[in-house]
Amino acid sequence: MGNMIKVVFSVLVWIVLFNNESQAQSLTVDAGIDRHLCLLLNDVISGNTQLGGDVVVSGGVPPYQYEWSFSYGQGLFNRTASEILDDTTIAHPAMYYFAWGGDLNVPHIKLKVTDSEGNTGIDSVKITYTDFGVKFESWDVYVHLGDSVYLDNGKNIGGGIAPESYKWVPEDYIISPNDQLYFWVKPEEDVNYSMQITDAMGCQVTGDPFYYVRVLPTSIEEPTQGMFNLVKRNGTLTVQLSNFTSPKSIKVLDVKGIEVMSATGGTIDVSFLTKGIYLVSVETKTGDWITQKIAF
Repeated sequence: MGNMIKVVFSVLVWIVLFNNESQAQSLTVDAGIDRHLCLLLNDVISGNTQLGGDVVVSGGVPPYQYEWSFSYGQGLFNRTASEILDDTTIAHPAMYYFAWGGDLNVPHIKLKVTDSEGNTGIDSVKITYTDFGVKFESWDVYVHLGDSVYLDNGKNIGGGIAPESYKWVPEDYIISPNDQLYFWVKPEEDVNYSMQITDAMGCQVTGDPFYYVRVLPTSIEEPTQGMFNLVKRNGTLTVQLSNFTSPKSIKVLDVKGIEVMSATGGTIDVSFLTKGIYLVSVETKTGDWITQKIAF
């Protein structure tokens, strides 16, 4: 009977030791879920992207040591974990710098956790992103009332993951498919068009107005004599209004209504213009615009 008790006690001790050893060696690590981030125009990463799952480590024997590692690029352009994370030795570091643009093949960020017994667990997470950027560019387009104009100067937003889909907003007066980079409009009033882009990852952004379309009255086809006088001399164009005053500003447009040049005051340098027919639009002191044709 005594020997049986010793055997049972030994088995129980072995089971307890085996369970403790199994728990010590069973180390589960969660670096978090893979994510694609949609950054707005000219966003700056400010540490609000945090890594690590809800439960970063389970099992093992505390305390734990955390080691995040990452390598992207070569030579002087190589980026490491210490350059993109605020701390590589904590469970939930924050990302504050992205260095791989729209590269969807960026390496995973690896997490290695070591417990007090030397057991280790490894997991990784992949973070990609769309970083939309904007060009400070816009076009003033002038069209006669009742006419249509083809807008084909591109876009002022970049950085999306290809393929991208386009939409121009608002849709007012657009007479061709609205999902193309270039499109036709036939406006009845002044309207500003902005591009809305959705990239392959579902990130979407609407930029600032790219086209400022201004509708000119049809009366400028046969301008009233004496609206303003145009004097060409030595590569300059001087405008004098009918009341013998100078305008606030001048714009020279091509026959498509695209602005070629502009200036404040009553004189503009036109020495670089090629020969042809142009529209000269001037702003009066009261803010009104009047337009005439001129040949250079």
